[in-house]
Amino acid sequence: MSLYQVLLLVLVALIAGFIHNIQLKKSFLIFMSVTFYYWLQPSSSIRNLDFWLPTFTLLISFATYLGMIIYSREKILLTFRDFGFVLVPTLLADLNRYVSLCCITPTLPPTIERVILGVIITLAIFFLLYRVIPQHYDFSFSLFFLLILFLFLKIPSFTLILSRAFHIINHQPLQFSLATDIQWLGISYIILRMLHILIDVHKKRQPIPGFQDYVFYLLFFPALIAGPIDLFPHFVNEISSPSPSNTLRQEGFYRIIIGSFKKFVLADSLAILALSQQNATQISSTLYMWLALIGYSLRIYFDFSGYTDIAIGSGLLIGVRLPENFSAPYRKTNLIQFWNSWHITLANWFRSYFFYPFTRKYQRTKKLPLWLLIFTGQVITMLLIGFWHGITLNFAVWGLWHGIGLFVNNRWADWKRNHPYLLKQNWFFTSLSWILTFSYVSLGWIWFGMSDLHSAMLVFQRLFGLAS
Repeated sequence: MSLYQVLLLVLVALIAGFIHNIQLKKSFLIFMSVTFYYWLQPSSSIRNLDFWLPTFTLLISFATYLGMIIYSREKILLTFRDFGFVLVPTLLADLNRYVSLCCITPTLPPTIERVILGVIITLAIFFLLYRVIPQHYDFSFSLFFLLILFLFLKIPSFTLILSRAFHIINHQPLQFSLATDIQWLGISYIILRMLHILIDVHKKRQPIPGFQDYVFYLLFFPALIAGPIDLFPHFVNEISSPSPSNTLRQEGFYRIIIGSFKKFVLADSLAILALSQQNATQISSTLYMWLALIGYSLRIYFDFSGYTDIAIGSGLLIGVRLPENFSAPYRKTNLIQFWNSWHITLANWFRSYFFYPFTRKYQRTKKLPLWLLIFTGQVITMLLIGFWHGITLNFAVWGLWHGIGLFVNNRWADWKRNHPYLLKQNWFFTSLSWILTFSYVSLGWIWFGMSDLHSAMLVFQRLFGLAS
């Protein structure tokens, strides 16, 4: 996101904050969230893809919502008004082809007849599938569909297949197909939000939301690109609150200024010296490699937390307090504390929907000893978080790195509790714990930042003076 895009986002958030009628404010924000989704979608070498990907998101949102209605057997009527504020930005984005209202999409959108035909065919396929599949499998089908979609977007070889398919449909040369052609804005966060509502409705922890609220929650524009991942009940409660006070607006502007400084000054400056795929093979000095790694650690924090501050600040201008995503993670003295303060909403999502159900299930059956249950749960959870970023060997190793680290930290914490007289907390022990934690996390970023195992191993060798 550029500084210009941030300023426009902040302006729209500020305008929304001054709308006192809650329903009018909601309608305005739904309209702007969908519009922003088209506008922020990156351009692609595949013709019309920057229009179709946001459109597919809306169609998938409708399909999963339809699946919830069919599965729960609730009589929920979808009116034209429900679709109005969702579809109008889509039509405006497409009409841009003919009247050039503004640059709603990065490239020229498809013709109106192709859009109508594509929407009808997609909806017909979903309706047919829900008619064919037995009703008690509708929930499983929705989950399966989202997971398959996720796999195709996160496994590079599968993404390449998608790219080739789009090239064939558009009659474009296949030899120019790349996995990086498919850049679907915010889809990883959107899928997690969909799964959250699907699972909670299935478990009867919440009723089926209204369709407008559902789409609004999925595409709320301040949190669209980098989160945080709010939970639906909290989000609905916040968006229904009155207009923000002047104090809340001041706090919002402060967070936006701090976030912009982190992203556009600190993170972008650190990019010059930070470790990257391009400079990893060119750095021969051990000292400079360590400096580059520390630069990368700081850059990834300032970049990500900067975006989060902008999102939270924009939300405050509207009157919505999004959950915090960072809490000084690099100041923590052990890995458990680090993961309680780094990308907090993502870690909490995987704890709530995988780690806790997994450990509770096997704890009840007592099939695994406690230490093995904790080890298995932590390693698989961190593997899933790694795969959420991308299903590659490097992300798998990064997940294992943190899963094993968390298990060792957990065992060490238990040992310390049972032997308080052997290790007393003091400034030296605290400093050593901080150094070890920061070093472990930073070394883990090598697996995260490099594109393949060979490059990552070369960085490790240069760091410890094992390669010339």
